[in-house]
Amino acid sequence: MLTDCSVYASVGGVTSVDAVVVGGGTVGGWAAWFLRRSGLSVVLLEAQLLGKGASSRASGMVRAQGGTPAAVRLGRWTQEFYLGQSQELPLDSGFVPTGYYMPCFTEAEVASAHDRIAMQRGLGLDAEWVTAGQLEDRNPILARDTTRGASYYAGDGWIDPPRNVLAYAAALATAGVEIREHTAFTGLLTAGGRVTGVQTTAGPVTCGAVVLTGGPDLAAVGRAAGARIWAGGTRHQVVVTAPHPELAAERVPMVFDVMSGIYWRPEEGGLLWGMSNPDEAPGPAQGFDTDYLARMRARMAELVPLTADLPMQRTWAATIDSPPTTCRSSGRCWSTTAGWTARTSPRRAVTG
Repeated sequence: MLTDCSVYASVGGVTSVDAVVVGGGTVGGWAAWFLRRSGLSVVLLEAQLLGKGASSRASGMVRAQGGTPAAVRLGRWTQEFYLGQSQELPLDSGFVPTGYYMPCFTEAEVASAHDRIAMQRGLGLDAEWVTAGQLEDRNPILARDTTRGASYYAGDGWIDPPRNVLAYAAALATAGVEIREHTAFTGLLTAGGRVTGVQTTAGPVTCGAVVLTGGPDLAAVGRAAGARIWAGGTRHQVVVTAPHPELAAERVPMVFDVMSGIYWRPEEGGLLWGMSNPDEAPGPAQGFDTDYLARMRARMAELVPLTADLPMQRTWAATIDSPPTTCRSSGRCWSTTAGWTARTSPRRAVTG
């Protein structure tokens, strides 16, 4: 139910709403929908088009096997949201809970995995340890006699990124969120030390609340708002192999090789896998690094031998956000906000 103030108003050509959301990616789009569902009037600002950035180029991994309590809780909440979408939305995001394995190759990794599982189970996540033999039985494409076992959670899975953009676009439209594409946020309006609205390339919008999002561009959004936000971006590369009978979706769960930063899942009868180069300088990048692909393809051939001779069906790159992380001395990090695993060089984190 809408409150008395939850209506759009225009005074002297200036729009007035309850809340403005900056950014039309996955986070901004769904945030705007949740605000509208709570009864607020909402304007969503997007400098380009909805989902034009990393949201439509993502690989869609959604896992609750985070390395911090916050990441585990966020992952579980996200999965519950995606699973329940069909009950109240015209389109869902295509979430498929395939299960997710994180193999270990050293005794140190085994010990770390057991500590992580204990933490996750303490939060109610039914994560488990599987032996090397169980892992091989459940993953027929995985190379034999290479791992020491893996952590696993059956509820982890993936969404279809283009469908996800369609899902929140449809949700926003049917909920009555005012979407303003090709409209950039340029700053905050304030009075008496309080935010009263936003300034945009199409004029001001007054409001009582502002939500800033922006993915890899969030730091720039923060600067426009007069704040310093510790966020950045880095290149992430994704490939999809040609189809193969042994890569049928029912035979291929999600797997993440923490050591190399490569993850994979089924896609269009082939294997989708992605990676970022931890030694690459951070910053916007959408060109494809074929040299790094060659190095990672050799690692994939060790892990999934049948990929050695499979041609690439599709390849792409996108700039993804690199959020604050809590790092361990091993040089691997767990994102405190998104639940992703990151490999780091000493001075930066690169999400995987």
